[in-house]
Amino acid sequence: MTLMNKSVTEYTPRTYAGCAGQVCRVDCSLGVNMEKMPTGILENLRNISEEKLQHYPHSEEIFESLLNKLQKFNPTLSKGNLALGCGSINVLLNLNTLFINDKKMVLGYAPQFSAYVDDVHFRGAKYIGIPLKKEENYKIDVEEICRCIIKYRPNLVYLDNPNNPTGQVLDKDEVIKICKTADYIGAAVIVDEAYGEYMPASNSMVTEVNKLNGLVVVRTMSKGYGLPGIRMGYAVASSEIIEQLNKLIVPFNANSIARELTTAMLAEERDFDALMELTVSKIKRLREAVGDKIKIAATSESTPISLFYVEDESLDLTRLFADNGIAVVSGASFENLSINSARLMVPAEEEVSLLCELIKQLAQEI
Repeated sequence: MTLMNKSVTEYTPRTYAGCAGQVCRVDCSLGVNMEKMPTGILENLRNISEEKLQHYPHSEEIFESLLNKLQKFNPTLSKGNLALGCGSINVLLNLNTLFINDKKMVLGYAPQFSAYVDDVHFRGAKYIGIPLKKEENYKIDVEEICRCIIKYRPNLVYLDNPNNPTGQVLDKDEVIKICKTADYIGAAVIVDEAYGEYMPASNSMVTEVNKLNGLVVVRTMSKGYGLPGIRMGYAVASSEIIEQLNKLIVPFNANSIARELTTAMLAEERDFDALMELTVSKIKRLREAVGDKIKIAATSESTPISLFYVEDESLDLTRLFADNGIAVVSGASFENLSINSARLMVPAEEEVSLLCELIKQLAQEI
């Protein structure tokens, strides 16, 4: 089919979306929060009116709810600083349409969120992933990123913070340094905070919107809030960027149910400090179960995803996990990783003991 773009037909995506639904005893694959959600959320779903479903979504209440949350950290924000999307991935794809084309370059680190990287390739743009080094336990080197920004002069810099798949968190001062380096060469910066509820709120770059040039922060209701099924994400950026981004957003893309449940969830007093403490406890138990045969890349133990790997590059770690009843995401889903690594999402508290048992079993097979 000669009419199709070669940037699509000649590229094989790495995204791991197809791993859902694996037969397993413990599902640690996709990034979801399986802890109990507030009971009032389901009650709200039951009470959505017929009228809301018979009209296109146009409620402004969701913007008020988001601002009530975000203005606590950045009082300068207004509705003009917000744009909605069908999940954060929809926001990211629209941002790529806004910022890049086949003549432009995106710089990030490798590994990072593969669906975003795939989209850069689909557009025929050049993606430069600064490789995180196994000998340094895949720790992000901020100085190296800044050096590469100056060297390669990209049009756009993409940072996922916390990082997917390692779960490590850059301090806000480190991200600001990267942003200022990018601004020096005239590049925009997207900071993807999909797992942002698993780091201190004060670390979010939302606080820097309207201060730093070219900064866009993307967040979602899918991870910490535990609502991936409603597909709600949003961007926080200067009014100049949001005005242009809104041109690309499909009309009424944030449906009435998603708006209603997001507003209800944001009204709840969620204790994310407690969620992070619970995650730390889970990760500690996993580390004890793994022992010394499987390594865990540099990470923040308050985030629910970790990168497990072994030195033997021929060992298919994902297959080993699967054979022992654990569904994970293969490292082959990410640039700069291979089959000897796997991303694991910690499950609900009630499943952690079983997961630790299964990991102890598989560790004996290495």
